Amino acid sequence: MSTDHPDARTRSAAWSPHEAEPLRVRADSRFGADGLPEGWWFGRVSAVVTDRAGEVYVAHRGPAGDPIVVLDAEGRYLRSWGRDLIRVAHGLRIDDEETLWLTDCERQQVYRFDRTGKLLLEIGTRDVAGCDERTFDAPTDIAFGHDGTIYVSDGYGNCRIVRFDRSGRFLGTWGEPGTAPGRFDTPHSVCVGPDGLVHVSDRHNHRIQVFTPDGAHVRTITGLGATQCIAFGADGTPWVTTYRDVGELIGWDSLGGRLFRLDPERWTVTGSFELNAHWVHPAADGVIFLAGLAGTVNRLWPGWVAVEDVEREHLGR
Repeated sequence: MSTDHPDARTRSAAWSPHEAEPLRVRADSRFGADGLPEGWWFGRVSAVVTDRAGEVYVAHRGPAGDPIVVLDAEGRYLRSWGRDLIRVAHGLRIDDEETLWLTDCERQQVYRFDRTGKLLLEIGTRDVAGCDERTFDAPTDIAFGHDGTIYVSDGYGNCRIVRFDRSGRFLGTWGEPGTAPGRFDTPHSVCVGPDGLVHVSDRHNHRIQVFTPDGAHVRTITGLGATQCIAFGADGTPWVTTYRDVGELIGWDSLGGRLFRLDPERWTVTGSFELNAHWVHPAADGVIFLAGLAGTVNRLWPGWVAVEDVEREHLGR
C-alpha cells in the first residue's frame, strides 16, 4: 500500500486559504436540470426561492422553457409560466403570504404572482424607462418591510431605492448616483433584516449600505467585495454572494465568486464556498439554493466529505 500522499500542510500549499472556514456542506450543482420537460434547459439563472411546501421557483433567461419554472424538492418539474410576459427576469423574492415578486429589467416592471403564476399586480410602466413614481430603469430586486412596505432597488439605469405599499402605491424614494453615504452605483440587491433595517448591495461601490425603513443612512459595511445578493436565513444569519471586485465579476462573466455566511453583529465572514452565484436563498430547512448565470441551480445541504475518508477509501482498493 502506497503512503506517499502529501499531508494536509502541503497538498494545497499554492492555494490561498478559505475565507474564514469552508462551509461544511454537500452540493448538487445540477439541481433540476434533469427534471425539466424534454427539450428544455435553463438559460442564465438569475434567482431562486422556495415556499413553505418545499417547492422551488427558478427565474431564468433562455429560449427553452418558460421564464419561471417550479420544481419539487427533488428537482422535478411541476409547472411554469411567463413566456408571453417576462423578458429579462432578474430578482425574485417570496413574501409571508407566499406570493412571488419579480423584477423584469427589460420591461421596466415589478410583477407579483401567486404560486400558480396568476398575475396579481404590476408596478411600473411597461416598456418605459424613467425615474419618477410611475417608472423604473432596469429594477433589480425587491424586499419586504416589517410594516408591509415594498422596497425596489432601481439599480441598473437608476441609482435609487423606491418604496411602495402592497397595493403598488408610491410612497417615496431615496438615492442618486455617487459614492457618498446614501448614494449608489448599481444597487443590485435589497433585503430587510430581522431588525427592520434595509440592506442595499451597492455593488459597484464595493459596499453594503444599511438604512432605516424611511431611508436614513445608518452605516456602511465594506470588505466583502462586489456583492450580488443579500439574504437572511430564518435564524437571522446574513448570506451574500459576491466577487472580489467588479472587474472580476464582469471580466469573468460571473464565473469565480464566493458565497459568504456572515456574523449578524459584525458582518465578518464565518464560512465560505467557492462558486459563481447571482442569487442566494437560504431555505427554512437549512438548505441553501443558489442561482448561477452559467445556467445552474445549486443546492447545498449540511454535510461534509473529509479528505482523510476519501484517501482511506482509495488507498484501501
